[in-house]
Amino acid sequence: MARPSLRGRRAPGAPSWGDPGALPLASLTPAPNNGAPAPSNGAHARGLIQGVVGRLALLQPQVLLDAEREPLHQYRVNLRRLRTVLSQFGPALLLPRGVGARRIAALARCTGEARDLDVLHERLKDQLLPRLDSADRQALRPLRRRLARQRQRSFQAMAEALVCPRTERLLAKLDHWQGQPRYRPLGQEPLADWLQEWHRPLSGALFLHPGWWAEQPREKRLHALRKRIKGVRYSLEVLVDRLPPGAHDWISALKQAQAVLGELHDLQVLEALLHEGEEALPRSARRGLQAELERQRAIEWARWRELSGRLLRPECRAALPSLSPLPPWPDGAGAEAAGS
Repeated sequence: MARPSLRGRRAPGAPSWGDPGALPLASLTPAPNNGAPAPSNGAHARGLIQGVVGRLALLQPQVLLDAEREPLHQYRVNLRRLRTVLSQFGPALLLPRGVGARRIAALARCTGEARDLDVLHERLKDQLLPRLDSADRQALRPLRRRLARQRQRSFQAMAEALVCPRTERLLAKLDHWQGQPRYRPLGQEPLADWLQEWHRPLSGALFLHPGWWAEQPREKRLHALRKRIKGVRYSLEVLVDRLPPGAHDWISALKQAQAVLGELHDLQVLEALLHEGEEALPRSARRGLQAELERQRAIEWARWRELSGRLLRPECRAALPSLSPLPPWPDGAGAEAAGS
């Protein structure tokens, strides 16, 4: 039975972009230079690429050392952000042959399984196993050992991909391009005149995705919706210092929606993993873990229903394309006031 893949995200308790020790969100966008001319589309994209490629170079030795799990997460996130920049600003850039969003996406996929297994391990260790009795925890040791073996194999394959000549050539081409960037005519245009075009193709169509109308938490279209939400969020983050203040509201809301859908997907992956090895696990351990998965799924599904209900309100859908502040969720007092 093929199980769905986990998305690359931080394990429970790991730093987020806003946490100390993590790369700050503001670092994604070049800071405005007071008194200097407004940047062009191409110069803005070049600054983003320069920052991400620099972080990848710093993170790679830590990833290969594998002493901690967070560098791998940050490496994967930065690859995805690089893919976003190359895709989003592609119409403004003249990149070297063989450099593009698809090549970066392929490299990011090489990091996927090892990172996914890290997330599974952390969830089992910190969230699920502590809620089981000692006998069931002991019985689930074979499952954890199987995860550890899979992670070792996945890491080896990933490490080989990161240091192979093809990857080195790809990053070297990007590094060289930063020193002598080439732009299309659109790249010479002022960024301030094109902000709507850089985010509206994604944000304007977000609420048309069928995943918003999923009726139960195991539907595949929820996972597809999470990817779409992440794409919109990234497209806003690379412009955040240039957009209206309401963009911060939307980035926060989209990050929350992405996280809740991610929790639902993690639980589905763990459930599939449990059934893969059910012959080797005692019935009591399987039943205990399944019950805990169902309990957590019910919590996350309720969170999603509430959050999606808010975001699908007409005033919220109308606010996203213009990046107006997110309308507040009406409480009881607000509803009474509106009806009086």
